[in-house]
Amino acid sequence: REPSLGLRNRSVAVPADRLLLGLANGWAGEGGKALFLPPAEVGRAWAALPVRPRGLMFWDIADEGRAPAGGGTPLFFAGGLNRFLHTRPAAARFPGETRGVHV
Repeated sequence: REPSLGLRNRSVAVPADRLLLGLANGWAGEGGKALFLPPAEVGRAWAALPVRPRGLMFWDIADEGRAPAGGGTPLFFAGGLNRFLHTRPAAARFPGETRGVHV
């Protein structure tokens, strides 16, 4: 509710087949701005969903290959998510796939 704008609370129904869940990649966790979930954890949650949304997305592409906040190995979300979403053929190579880690 936002009284200063005169807006009331409203419910918005979004069918699962039109819903994308947004994830934060390596920049997440800096200053508590966003929750960071490694792709492997997202995959476990995805497998447990009784109704799946249309898909997943992450931002931002400029930070693809960046180590998560606090250090560590470079993280490549594209390849990590592909491990369970299978949006690209198994033979497809993702940037950094040989030097990075898909956690």
